[in-house]
Amino acid sequence: MKVVETRMLRWICRHTSLDRIRNDVIRDKVVVAPIENKMREARVRWFGHVRRRSTDAPVRRCKRLTLEGLRRGRGRPKKNWGEVIRQDMSQLQLIEDMTFDRKSPDYLVVSYAAFKSPLTVALVLLFFNIVLMLL
Repeated sequence: MKVVETRMLRWICRHTSLDRIRNDVIRDKVVVAPIENKMREARVRWFGHVRRRSTDAPVRRCKRLTLEGLRRGRGRPKKNWGEVIRQDMSQLQLIEDMTFDRKSPDYLVVSYAAFKSPLTVALVLLFFNIVLMLL
């Protein structure tokens, strides 16, 4: 994924690998968030959407769906959506409750957390807590 993203950024800047310009320089020149982080942000946002739906909604029923009598192939089992979400949430240092309530300041942090540094997320959380105390 990173290779394709870097190629696209080089194409935007009209540079090739023959120009011998480092990837960091290209990324600083274009000033965009990494595609990995944007994908992670979208997955966490979708997780919050699914979690807020009622348990009778089709998207929630599909999550509980299990296939019986189906033999799994040899080797490591494939990663499922829940495992990817758990990995994203642990990497962003989020808990499931942060994605549930849209009116809480923690929900806003979820959208910042996917593409900002942990220090920025901590500062945003601190800012929202101060604002809530003043209200």
